[in-house]
Parts: sequence; C-alpha cells; structure tokens
Amino acid sequence: MNATLLRVRVAICRHHDENLQHSCLICGPRKVLARMAAPKPVAIELDCFSPSRGDFFPKLSREAPERGSGSVVCQRARRAAPTIPPAIIKGSGASRQTTIAAMVATMSMPVVTSGTAPGSIWSSVTAISHGIASYDKSNVGRPAGFAGRSRTLAAMPLTTTVVGSYPQPRWLVDHDQFKSTAVPRVRMREVWRVAEPMLEEAQDDAVRLAVRAMELAGIDIVTDGEQRRESYFNQFATALGGLDLDRPGVAINRMGRQSRVPRVVGPIVRERAVLLRDAQFLRRVTDRTIKVTVPGPFTMTQLAQDDYYRDEERLAMAYADAVNAELRELEPIADVLQLDEPYMQAQPERARAYAISVIDRALRGITKPTVVHMCFGYAFTTALAGATKPSGYSFLPELDRCAAQQISIEAAQPKLDLSVLAALPSKTIVLGVLDLGDPTAETPALVAGRIAEALRHVPASRLVVAPDCGMKYLSRDLAFAKLSAMVEGSRMM
Repeated sequence: MNATLLRVRVAICRHHDENLQHSCLICGPRKVLARMAAPKPVAIELDCFSPSRGDFFPKLSREAPERGSGSVVCQRARRAAPTIPPAIIKGSGASRQTTIAAMVATMSMPVVTSGTAPGSIWSSVTAISHGIASYDKSNVGRPAGFAGRSRTLAAMPLTTTVVGSYPQPRWLVDHDQFKSTAVPRVRMREVWRVAEPMLEEAQDDAVRLAVRAMELAGIDIVTDGEQRRESYFNQFATALGGLDLDRPGVAINRMGRQSRVPRVVGPIVRERAVLLRDAQFLRRVTDRTIKVTVPGPFTMTQLAQDDYYRDEERLAMAYADAVNAELRELEPIADVLQLDEPYMQAQPERARAYAISVIDRALRGITKPTVVHMCFGYAFTTALAGATKPSGYSFLPELDRCAAQQISIEAAQPKLDLSVLAALPSKTIVLGVLDLGDPTAETPALVAGRIAEALRHVPASRLVVAPDCGMKYLSRDLAFAKLSAMVEGSRMM
C-alpha cells in the first residue's frame, strides 16, 4: 500500500541544524510539530516537554514567532523547518494525546517516521507512533532535505549539563595561586593576570570561550563557566552588606584547617544586584538553556565569622533572604537556578537542624527550575590535602523535603552506591558521572555504564547527566574531552 507519511519534526536551532539530526533542547521552551502529507498538509503543534519538570511546558519560546506563522519555535530555526499551515491542537496530557490519535484515526493514516527522526520526540507522540499501524517502508516517500533511515521515534535523550565551573584560561588566571588557597572565601584579586580596567572585557572573552566549548561538546544546559569568579563562593558572599572585608574572620574548613572568611559585623543585606550583569551577558552569547549558580545560605553561614547575630540559624536566615532577593532578579533571565551547598555534607548535624528551612526560605516564590548542589569537595583540593573522599553522603535523603526540584550530587570519583538515589523519589537527580580526579578522559562507554547503573534506581525522566564538580582545576583540553565523552555516553543510552 501507499502509506501516508506522518513526518514528526522538531523546530531546531542552528546548533542542531545539520540533517535534522537532533531535536532542540537548548532554545528554552520548544514545540513539537507533526506534519501529515495527505490529504493536505496539516501541522499538529505541541508544547514542549520540559525534562526538569517532567511534564509539558505550556509556554512558547522567548523568541517564538507569532502563532500560526509556521513550524518554527525560534528565530534561529526559521531556516531549518518549512512553513506549514498550522492546525493547532489544544489541551495537554491524555486529552491532547487522545485528540491527536483521533485526528490520525479519522484520516485513516498509518503512522510512520522518516529520516533521522529527532531522538527526543516526546511521550505522547511516541505512544501514538507505536500504537497506530506498521508500514511498508519501500512505499514511503521521502521529502527532499530529510535524508536518512526510517525508524520508530526514540525516547527522549538524557539532558546534559555542567555543575558550574569550567577551566579559566591561563592568560586570565594564575592557576598557581590556587595551590595555596584552592577555594578563596574572601577576595583574592592577585589571581587575575589582567588588570583593571580591562579585566571585565577579558572575563567576557573567557565566558565566550567557555560557553562555546560547552556548545561544541554538546552540553544542553550551560553556565558561564564561573569565569568571573575566584571561587564558587566569594564573588557573591563578599558582595553583601554587613561585612568587614578589610578585617576578615576565620573559620574551620571541611579539611579541618583554618580559612580566612567574611566577618559579619552587621545585618546581612543585599545592597545591589551581584550576578545580574553576568546572567544577562550569558543570555546574549548563547541560545541554549542557561543556569546560574549562587552559593547557598547554609554554606555561607558555615564559612563566616559571626560577630553580630551570634546565632547560626538567624545568620543563615539572613543569608537566605539575601539569596532570595538575588534569585528573584535573576529568574527572568536564567532558565535554571542553582544553590551550591557543599557544607551540608561537611556539617550534617547542623544541616539536619535548619538547612531545609533555610533552603526553602532562599527559594520562596521562585517558579523556574531550581537545583541544590552538594558534594564531597573538589578532587583538586582533596588531593592537595592528601585526603580521600567518603563513599557515601551523610546528609542526602533529607533533601527530598526541600523546595528545590533537582538535587545535584557527585558520584563518579567517590564511587557512590547509586541505590541511595531511591531516597529522593520526588527529585530530579543531576548526577556526576565524570571523575575529575582522573587525569584522563573517560570513554563514552564508561560514561554510559555509569548512567546505566543510575537508571536502575531512577527513571530517565528524573535524571540529568553532569560531571562531578570542580572542572575549573582541569586543563581546558581535558575538560573538553571529558564533557565530549559524557555527551556521547549519554547518547548511547
């Protein structure tokens, strides 16, 4: 028989333009569009599937053209998909799937796919394609420009991201400075090789390089690589009011050593936007989903000398209010917001006392996807201290009660028993699958094996693939090789 072609196509950005090989996971909210070639061209428009939410996302892309203008989701995709007269299907979930199925059944159409069909066509369309009819491949016409093999729609591929940092160029940063102070808690301006007033421009260029490297590696959710930061911590932590920056305090770090830290001498207040300009710049230089990281209030409390509140929990709540004000200003720009909270692992008893309430206060009112990151410390700093990482978390199941939708943990270097993921049934897991203590790049097969082990304990819909944290201490070549292997390994699943 002459099977009528149902072409399922995803509007794509320029990165995934080539041969329509991959669906677009990088342009913010997307739409899936299906075209039926007979009796006349028809488009079915679906809102995109959001991996972070595990559901259909009802918003259009920030760059979406006017409704009805064609089968594109963003301006960058206009050359990648033809204009099709749209027949918009409303509704969501089961009702939407039923509507699509009814349309197909009414038209008496066997459903087939053609070409290198995008791998991340979402579940409602996949279910229909599996449930309608088979076809005679030899009789299926192939539209021009849609070359490749016919196949059934695949499951949505795993989303990939970075934790936060990416190696800073050696022309920008003196990496030898980190050997004496690996994670600065107060400002360490001597780390910069470029002086004011050219430093900001140099940092801008470093961000462009880091983002481009992530794009080339195939990362879906990118950051600015923390190229402007001396550490994940001190850019924000030293920008708040209520601190005496000229006379720092002292605290004990997770290695049991004294560390210079901010000294609190008055009420902690956010007097100005700290990361807003950084987020705006990142938004301009990439069309991918972007994430912005902020040190969490619990960790900032552990790494401060409190000469004002003299009450840990009160200090933590004040930090939470400052973080919340920052996140509210970042939310219109960033797609994902992350709190870095490594000291919940370092101080588990204190974390049990008040960390969840502090995190929830920091995230109150935030509607964008939120992440809490926790780790055992950088591979670089662990090696400098001659220590080894523990093989399990002292504080993890408790995070299932927090307001964040995602929990980010490292697992590769500590060889974490991934059965612990079952203790977070309501959360998406951002899982570290790259051992940053290994001076060689993983093979894609090794990464795929680590992912496969995670999938024994958590469904793919609740898994995001990432490196362990601390990429800034690697060479740029090694970091790129590791990220490339991570992306290839995730595509093997």
